[in-house]
Amino acid sequence: MSPRPESVLPGRWPLVAANVAAIAMVPSAHLALRAIGWSAVEFLLSPAIGIAIACFVVLGRAVWPGVLVGAFVEEMFVGVAWKDSAYIAVIHTVEAAVVAWLLLRVFRFRRGFLRQRDAVVFMACGVVIAPVLGGLLWGLMYGVVNGNWGFFLPTWHLVAYSHAVGVMAFGAFLLALVRLPRGEWLPWPRVAEGVVIVLACVVVASSGWIDPWALGDDTVALAFLPIAFVVWAGLRIGPMCASGLSLCVVVIAAWGTESGLGPFAREAQHGSGGLMLVFAALAVFCALFSSSMILERRRAEVERERLAQRVSLAERREGLGMLAGGIAHDFNNLLTPLLAGTELLDDEVRTAEGKATLQHMARACEQARGLCQQMLAYAGRGSLEREVVDVSATVEDMADLVRLVAGKDVPVEFGSSESAPPIEIDTTQLRQVVLNLVKNSAEAMRGRRGVVRVSTRECVANQEFLDQLVGGGDLTRPGTYVGLQVEDTGCGISADYVRQVFDPFFSTKQHGRGLGLASVLGVAEAAGGGIQLHSVEGEGTTVTAWFPATTLPKTEAARDVPARPRPRAATVLVVDDEASVRHASRLLLEREGHTVLEAESGEVAVELFRERSDDIDLVLLDLTMPGIDGHETRARLDQIRSGVPTILCSGYDARGSLDSAAFFAVLQKPFDGATLLSKVHAAVGKPSRVDS
Repeated sequence: MSPRPESVLPGRWPLVAANVAAIAMVPSAHLALRAIGWSAVEFLLSPAIGIAIACFVVLGRAVWPGVLVGAFVEEMFVGVAWKDSAYIAVIHTVEAAVVAWLLLRVFRFRRGFLRQRDAVVFMACGVVIAPVLGGLLWGLMYGVVNGNWGFFLPTWHLVAYSHAVGVMAFGAFLLALVRLPRGEWLPWPRVAEGVVIVLACVVVASSGWIDPWALGDDTVALAFLPIAFVVWAGLRIGPMCASGLSLCVVVIAAWGTESGLGPFAREAQHGSGGLMLVFAALAVFCALFSSSMILERRRAEVERERLAQRVSLAERREGLGMLAGGIAHDFNNLLTPLLAGTELLDDEVRTAEGKATLQHMARACEQARGLCQQMLAYAGRGSLEREVVDVSATVEDMADLVRLVAGKDVPVEFGSSESAPPIEIDTTQLRQVVLNLVKNSAEAMRGRRGVVRVSTRECVANQEFLDQLVGGGDLTRPGTYVGLQVEDTGCGISADYVRQVFDPFFSTKQHGRGLGLASVLGVAEAAGGGIQLHSVEGEGTTVTAWFPATTLPKTEAARDVPARPRPRAATVLVVDDEASVRHASRLLLEREGHTVLEAESGEVAVELFRERSDDIDLVLLDLTMPGIDGHETRARLDQIRSGVPTILCSGYDARGSLDSAAFFAVLQKPFDGATLLSKVHAAVGKPSRVDS
């Protein structure tokens, strides 16, 4: 996803609104406490500094004017001279900005306290960094501005206590306020339990510090009883409830202590707030740590369940992929003689009706070959010619074809990103991805008003984003990704079918084959990416195929190579376990004057090659055969006579597993005569290599 902005309210007017919010928030707590007659807490509790830190963390550093003005307004309202109010406002702003910067930039703090480390980091800032920095700035103000250095240590002592308690109580509560996803909302029984916890805790806390039930100074241990309710809230409800409850407990304790009530009153009268500081730190820390611990455990359980679902889905897709790949491989073997046969019969048939029939047969074979390629793409075993291509330029070049596929009644809009980097992918497969996605969107738009929008974009993706992609597996790595997005306002996909739409042979359409999205997923996975799907039934669907960007230079268009003269007639050994494939290959080669020897297995081919190794100029070798396969057969042939060019035939894309020194070229089934002969003519008389 795109990098997180420094401010969640960017822009001119939202920034103004953020500063206005800061002006209102910073003095609000202090003024509210004064309004209810609890002004005494200001000596043990400084709400403004905690609120100011939360403003910087949540709204960004650009709200410093609002924090500054808010702190100034607070001091003016409580009767401080305007000059001193200005000095204090500057101190609050600097202190809050520094602490917020440390939280975000140094400690990588995240709002919501969803991790235990966030609770520990925040407590370190609240107990150590904020009070030390605040006390130092206040002491310097008295020494430099007023020329009274004798108040340095007393001022530092008092400010350190009040700032520490204020940051922990008010800052923790505000930073815990995050919007949870709908799936993480608490059920109503848990909410009712939270209400009971809050009421019980307030009653217990009130009995410790509010007259006439206030505890004496000899019952300090009982004063910590409300913390048990805070821990209960953290374990059962979450950070928001627990931090809010700790805030209430700390405010009640501070008011009672400053009023001369409760077990901490005697210590406070002697100028020390140590017990109050310990109480506040323990209450807030227990609230944050207990809740974050439970949240981490819940998230770990959810993550385990998600990983288990992904493993189950991967196993199911692997099984379907093996099925689809096996079917495609067998169909490719069956289509090879059909495709070659129509080409051979074209020379024999003289009537126009007969030639038209052959054309229909050839077209049907090509369509069947396309279906097989889609199944192989889903299985990750399709034919790949990787190039460095510009996705935006490819989409623009396909504009006319895309509109033709969508149909006249479905308008198509384009919105490509000119700055998107190139990707490394098979161009033919990338075009097929575009056409498949547009075709699905156009079919969903039938009878509805709207538009299909095709666009490209780029983003910097982290691992969390990649884990949410369909098909985002081991090949996906954090970094820059390019997205091909097709958006429609059609009928949408039912929530019951969202998990199944990428399965091969699954389709909600009456005449659908269920291979469009399956092949798109296979192409994205093979390129190291994945698919992002968002659909609302009745409103539309957005599908984005994400591909990893590359820094390699773009592939230049291939130059036309002058036609080579026809080579001499050669003796070719055709090795394939399918008799129909051997027969079709023999007819195509003999038509060009070549001599053909046939072998139905690797063992037979080795024996035949042993007998006639001096006569054989080329070997046409199938990869997958019973007994010894193509690799083992080639190794045994080399033991008899090395250096004979070998063309590997397969219904899969076999180049990824080839030894570049063993094979001259790869011939993808099903093949026609022109493709076969071009490979054969190029191999005759040439050294062994893999033709890429």
